[in-house]
Amino acid sequence: MIGDNGAEYAGQIANYYQDWEFPSYLSYWENGEKIFIDTVGFRIKGRGSRAKPNKSIGLYWRDKYGKGKLKEQIFDNYPLEEFDRLRLRTDGSDGELTLIKDAFITRIMEGKTLFETVSSKICVLYINEQYWGLYIIREMLNTHHFRNKYELDRDFIDILQGFPDYPGVDDGTADQFVNEVLPLFLYEDLSLDQNYEKVNELMDLDNMIDYFIAQTYIANVDWPGSNMKWWRSQNNTEFNKWKWIFFDVDFGFVLDRKEILWLGDYYQVGVENIPFPQIAPGYLLFDALMKNKTFEIKFLERYLYFIEDVFDPTRVEDILQEMIDEIGTEWIKHEETWPYYKYYDLWILILNDMLVFNEERNQWIKPHIEELLETAREE
Repeated sequence: MIGDNGAEYAGQIANYYQDWEFPSYLSYWENGEKIFIDTVGFRIKGRGSRAKPNKSIGLYWRDKYGKGKLKEQIFDNYPLEEFDRLRLRTDGSDGELTLIKDAFITRIMEGKTLFETVSSKICVLYINEQYWGLYIIREMLNTHHFRNKYELDRDFIDILQGFPDYPGVDDGTADQFVNEVLPLFLYEDLSLDQNYEKVNELMDLDNMIDYFIAQTYIANVDWPGSNMKWWRSQNNTEFNKWKWIFFDVDFGFVLDRKEILWLGDYYQVGVENIPFPQIAPGYLLFDALMKNKTFEIKFLERYLYFIEDVFDPTRVEDILQEMIDEIGTEWIKHEETWPYYKYYDLWILILNDMLVFNEERNQWIKPHIEELLETAREE
């Protein structure tokens, strides 16, 4: 409800912007079989998407509700069986209302890349026995995720966000990054191998390479000005280098951006109509590292792997078709419940545009990367 008795977001005051949590009774079923029944905390999630009638929802297991954790394997091909919280996601910022774009792009990355992602599962939601349509079950990417997945101590996990030159703290502290990592990028010449090695001791550079390739290939214009996070463990040597988190990619895979490539100061094509100057600070780390020949060549070689393997058109089409099959004709009932979604045939056409984007981008981008790599090797 919009009115004075609420919280404010983007100039609007509404009760659905408030940080409420209510105890709720949750039952989870698969193929007609009841898997579990729990009492959980129920919250509205998201930012601008809260204004939509079907809002994203957070589910929280807490001791005060009777159970501090869910112990079930929720996601296929993901062996984790312990969760503190889950998210029921709608479209996020996907203006085309495909529902599955963020989960689809993330599935392309699973098993092929080094950065952190979260799994997804399509479900149908009922609230108080009323049909509420299709949702995507997602794990929340926070310290609980890293504790459950890697058995790390939550009290010693740092998660940063925003522009690297003035990082915001999502959890933990920015002290080590600001005092030890950032000065290397601001004041040292990273074209020199001795300085590059100092960075390599503090950051997982292979992880970072994968992350920047993925974001630039999908042409995500809601990044790096937004949705950039990186993390590390303070006290676990296996995870004490900074690594990257891949999330909220609804602005990727848009057909009219198939011939845009912005690799920071290093290389730009077709960026005239995109407001890149305002978000250029997001490339600060990348720009400095691309001055180092070892990093430059490794980045471009890895980019070709992504083009030929990760984003192989047949592989991408198979992943999307699998998700379409999971939903099936349930989309018709979903669209009838929330009519601002596209009718089934138009939804399929919009999804097909993502395949066209990938196929045509794959062909367009490869010669650019090959030429850059050839030049880099010759210098």
